[in-house]
Amino acid sequence: MELKLENEGTTDKAGYCWQVQAIGPKDLQGNSLEGPPSDTFCYSLAPDKPVLTSPSNGTADVDYNSTTFTWDSEWAPGGYMISITAPGFSSGWVNLSGKSYTLDLKPSSTYYWTVDAKGLNGELTNSAQYSFTTKAAPCNPPDAPQNLDPFGGSNSQPISNPYRYQWSSVPGAVKYEFTVYSSDYYNPSNRSVVYHAYYTGTVSDPVSINCNYYPYYWSVRAQSSCGAWSESDASGWYSCR
Repeated sequence: MELKLENEGTTDKAGYCWQVQAIGPKDLQGNSLEGPPSDTFCYSLAPDKPVLTSPSNGTADVDYNSTTFTWDSEWAPGGYMISITAPGFSSGWVNLSGKSYTLDLKPSSTYYWTVDAKGLNGELTNSAQYSFTTKAAPCNPPDAPQNLDPFGGSNSQPISNPYRYQWSSVPGAVKYEFTVYSSDYYNPSNRSVVYHAYYTGTVSDPVSINCNYYPYYWSVRAQSSCGAWSESDASGWYSCR
């Protein structure tokens, strides 16, 4: 009995065909007696298992802008498919010919990814599934609010007492810190806090101050949702009546 293997395709892994032929003893003339060969049977090999390389499994603080996924694989004649998922997100299966893929992701999120290698006839070999977490977005302060009323300064009129202070609304601000200072007339840098409060709006409660002392100054800070602060310039000095 004789086994014949014939390779098909452009690489040594593309596929194989085989058949069997029975060979009997030699006749009186010394010729080998051979039966008819069997039908030919062909098969192909599954592609190699992809090995995920980056982002590696369990990695934290991965850049989320233009994240590049890479993997190793020696043989996948049909190319690859990559799937990237997160809670509320799925890339679907993306067909690729190479061994890398780039995608913009979201900050502070956990992602899962896997790659399938494809054979010539639809065979699939799955990689392991890896997960990673993207880094947090930068915590940027909002724009600084502006002091609107009273503006203060040498030409300002004394304000009524009590008084409701007003400042500009800032996009992205979730809280405002409002402070009124009294100051030494001869040493303006020597200030004491006379009123301090937090607001979500842009108008203070009625604030009472001692009109026998001046000058007064006030300022306001704005806080973003991630906790960063910006601060207005201090107002010009003012007094009350």
